[in-house]
Amino acid sequence: MKKRLSTLLIIIMALIMAMPAAVYATSPPPAGAVRGTMTVEYRYLEGQTPNIPAEITRFGFRYYLVSQSAPVLESTLPAQRSYFFTVNGVLSKERLAEIEEELGMTAIATVTPKWVPLKIEMDREVPFHNQDTNDVEDLIPPAVIFDSDYVKNFILERDIIPGLSSEDDIDDVFELVTPEITGVEFTSLGPDGDGLPRGYDAIAVYRGFVQFSVLGFNEIEITYRSDEDSELKVYVIIAEYESDELPLPLQEIIDALPPQTIGDNVTPQAGLTPEDQDLVDSQSGNIIDDIGDGLVPLGNFGVVNTWSLISMILAIGGLAIAAIYAIGMLIGRRSEKRDEHNVREGDERAAILQKRGRILRILTIIVGAMTIVMWLYLDNLTLGVTWINAFTPIVAILFGAAIALVVLTKNQNKKAAQKDEDIQETEATVA
Repeated sequence: MKKRLSTLLIIIMALIMAMPAAVYATSPPPAGAVRGTMTVEYRYLEGQTPNIPAEITRFGFRYYLVSQSAPVLESTLPAQRSYFFTVNGVLSKERLAEIEEELGMTAIATVTPKWVPLKIEMDREVPFHNQDTNDVEDLIPPAVIFDSDYVKNFILERDIIPGLSSEDDIDDVFELVTPEITGVEFTSLGPDGDGLPRGYDAIAVYRGFVQFSVLGFNEIEITYRSDEDSELKVYVIIAEYESDELPLPLQEIIDALPPQTIGDNVTPQAGLTPEDQDLVDSQSGNIIDDIGDGLVPLGNFGVVNTWSLISMILAIGGLAIAAIYAIGMLIGRRSEKRDEHNVREGDERAAILQKRGRILRILTIIVGAMTIVMWLYLDNLTLGVTWINAFTPIVAILFGAAIALVVLTKNQNKKAAQKDEDIQETEATVA
């Protein structure tokens, strides 16, 4: 019994001595508290009880304790220890100035702003004056639509990136792709002496992707130094914290922006969503691989900066119809002889049916060929691909007309064949 009491007493004393190394009970961090992590050193003298807070505030954001190390003698650590953090966003100058105050005298903070490349989809209204016609093709845009001054003012005036204070915080602005017209409104300048419009003013809306850089992801270095001359025993506990309050990465903030309001009278065509544009930008150019990898978005009937996979399929179908009927006409010499026989016999009805059949076959070949010609003319195959775009309905109408002509041609051929059978039966009866 005494032996058991001695063992229990030893265990209790060991637990008491190990208390400074234990992880203090903390409330768990909120769900998703993974946007930012931070390492903090806590120092205390031998004989003191360390106080490791479950929640701290740094750089204006709350951090929650997730783990802590066992105490170690500071003298066993390197004389200088640095920890690095990154704040996903733009810290205001006021917040940066408070970092030293928050840390007190225990550490030194060094903040290094970093130029971060970002991209944004933008619209801009461009006026045109005294145009001779109201044809969109005659509008000659300026060499650069999204110039540096416009982009900087656009970002600052709308406070798209919180924390930017001047144009000096934005640099390296350029257009990623040539902007496309998404909407245009013409205004007549009034009639001339002949009653015709003497010209037009226009407002065109151009849409494009712009890349720029901002002073954004702030790299923060916190340095702790040991007092090498101190003879006191100082212990250090290293605590790890996480936060769910840090701002989102800048590109996510931009991608989450609501659609822009361009003007009251100009309604741009629908373009690709940022998600679909990212898929298009990720395409390899190998259409089979891109489809297999899910990189070909649906698109819509307002997209003009991609080519259409559906249009290509319809165009190939139209070409196949044209080829089949063209070959059929080349090898259909016997039908022509039958036509001559019908004319010699005086059966004008049979000759008319045969003539109509030939005309329908020729029209079928023309419309089928026009389908692929129109697709190649409208779609730019050097761009990315979507299933449909603004020109898909045009190609679909031509393909539908080719199919309708195929049906009409078959019906006409059936009538002509039936008429031939009737003539042959009549000739056989007379004989």
